[in-house]
Amino acid sequence: MIISKVREIGAADTCSAVSLLFSAGRRPGAEAIRQVAEKEGAFSVSFDPAAEADEPAPRAEQIWLELLASGLTFDLVGLAPGQQADPPPCAHRYSLASDADATRWEAVTLFPGPHLAGGEAMTPVIRRLAWLAAVLALADMPSSPEIGQARMIQDVKDWAGYARTAKIEPQG
Repeated sequence: MIISKVREIGAADTCSAVSLLFSAGRRPGAEAIRQVAEKEGAFSVSFDPAAEADEPAPRAEQIWLELLASGLTFDLVGLAPGQQADPPPCAHRYSLASDADATRWEAVTLFPGPHLAGGEAMTPVIRRLAWLAAVLALADMPSSPEIGQARMIQDVKDWAGYARTAKIEPQG
């Protein structure tokens, strides 16, 4: 897993993002994400551009979904069978060696939606971003990420739940 900054769809500015790395050919598709949303029940697919299109997206295009969690929307880009998300710059690496080449894997990247512009660094947004990334990483999908990042993501999910119930807010 990589925490980085990416450009939002159609935007010039960057925002916080979480990229889940998959072995080549193992990225999840939109249907797998829909199934996770239905099973989990705490988030939903709020917009699927492919469902609105008259024709299926060509493999050369990036397939994405808008996910709704706690009233906040997040864009999930790089779904199969479309083009993967751009290999992210590594701001923080988890379960990756410092000299690991992120281009070796295929990335699916999650980031706050455009309506959160200017608020993407707020604690509730980052907390929900981390939680949603954890749910996706731990989901029972045939294309789950590497085991090391899944363990780390479980820790993030546990922290997000603890921080919410303990009402922990950043200091300073």
